[in-house]
Amino acid sequence: MNKNLSFLDNLNPQLSANLTAIAALLTAIVALAFGPIFIRLSEQDLGAIAASFHCHWIAAVLLGFWNGLRSFSRPPEDRSSPQPISEQTSVIALLLLGGIFWSATIWCWFWSLGQTSVANATLLRSLTPIFVTLGGWLVWGKKFDRRFIMGMIVAIAGSCAIAFDDFQIGTSNLQGDVAALICALLSGVSLLILEELRTQLKTSKILAWRLVLVASLTFPILLFTENNYFPNSWQTWTAIIAQAAICLLVGQGLIVYCLSHLSSGFVAVTFLVEPLLSASLAWLIFLERLNFSNWVAFFIVLLGIYIAKSSQSAWKA
Repeated sequence: MNKNLSFLDNLNPQLSANLTAIAALLTAIVALAFGPIFIRLSEQDLGAIAASFHCHWIAAVLLGFWNGLRSFSRPPEDRSSPQPISEQTSVIALLLLGGIFWSATIWCWFWSLGQTSVANATLLRSLTPIFVTLGGWLVWGKKFDRRFIMGMIVAIAGSCAIAFDDFQIGTSNLQGDVAALICALLSGVSLLILEELRTQLKTSKILAWRLVLVASLTFPILLFTENNYFPNSWQTWTAIIAQAAICLLVGQGLIVYCLSHLSSGFVAVTFLVEPLLSASLAWLIFLERLNFSNWVAFFIVLLGIYIAKSSQSAWKA
């Protein structure tokens, strides 16, 4: 009897943590789905690179204020002890790599959208879960069972079905298609680095490094590629601040948090629902058309995510 009670005591906290991680992941995806809406609003008088730069430095400032308020209310004994120099070096190297890879992901994504169709870019970027699972297997030695692989394939098929009708094949789109494929690869590498960092650092520290690095790396590109550096209206500033708070702080912050309980492969598969949520929001806000095949694809993606979630490979060991 005591052994059974002990088992239940250990099970309930784990179940609660898993449910919290799933809720955090779903909330993050909903927050990130607003990204294209805010980008559409900010592009009225500002370029994509400038909007990205302002979003990241504003998010970094907001996070700094939040961490400052928390540090004042935290007792001295709760502060973490410093890491050994060797551990600090390896962690900083991972943080730098994560920031570089994520910055490159954003640049490749913007470049692909300018060189090929949205359908082509979306379809090729949907291959991110393949690179995550392959990289996790080659680099970290992770294993994925058949149920997870099946769910991933179903979810990718549903995501690709959205853009398949508008997919174009031609040499004129080749550069943009390659950029979108590289974007999927870089996004997968960035997610694997985040998963490794989450085992050593707290969410707020990882997010702070990421925001500051992306803003720092984007700034010189902004100076050489765009003429308009600042928004010209309060509506654009509102869209940028909303993207910084909702998409970067809430969305990306919760993604980093849930990686302590969920595998990067499962997180990448669940990301496939984001374009569908963005399309639904565009349908509600901008009255953009959604046909029957879009809703069928939405159901297929959800089915694939459900199959992957029921696999042991979806959870951290």
